[in-house]
Amino acid sequence: MTGFSKVESTNGSYLGGGFPSKPDSESSSGSGWRRDALRRARACCSTKTLLRRVPILSWLPKYSLRNGLADIIAGITVGLTVIPQAIAYAGVAGLPPQYGLYSSFMACFVYTVFGSVKDSAIGPTAIAAILTRENLHGLGPEFAVLLAFLSGCVELVMGILQLGFLIDFISGPVSVGFTSAAAIIIATTQVKDILGLSFPGGKFLQVRQKSVN
Repeated sequence: MTGFSKVESTNGSYLGGGFPSKPDSESSSGSGWRRDALRRARACCSTKTLLRRVPILSWLPKYSLRNGLADIIAGITVGLTVIPQAIAYAGVAGLPPQYGLYSSFMACFVYTVFGSVKDSAIGPTAIAAILTRENLHGLGPEFAVLLAFLSGCVELVMGILQLGFLIDFISGPVSVGFTSAAAIIIATTQVKDILGLSFPGGKFLQVRQKSVN
């Protein structure tokens, strides 16, 4: 029993206040983690959490015909840009063109259900294409599919554990330098295609040496 002990009066009733009793540390610590676990379990199974994890359940009932017409126009405009961009990214990743198209429209369908940020870039990116090329080392497209699946599993676990705060430890100059280096590598890997050259390897120094020779 914690807090203050009750004091018995002369008529048999109990009065408040009294003298402070010795806190029971074992019972309080034992019940503390149970209450915390129960609170977290209730929060994970609540309707609010479901609407936050699956936002389409929140905005779809409020969707109007006017929004649908605007989204159709936006979809056509973005689609005309995404198609050549996805084919180019597939070439950067060393994959057939259709894999760039697959990754473009399938990501949009999934993000429609689970996404909530309208300004986020969905689909293949230049940096992801470079990293895919560097990790495949000339292997077939099936290994690229496996790589995408494993990367998605890692991102899912990080999302469940709420590890987004780790991005705060990456400074701005590091991000700018990484992006600039990615732009240089992309431009370099396309030099041999522009000049009509054919040789193995696509790294910066290899392309520079082969192009000069």
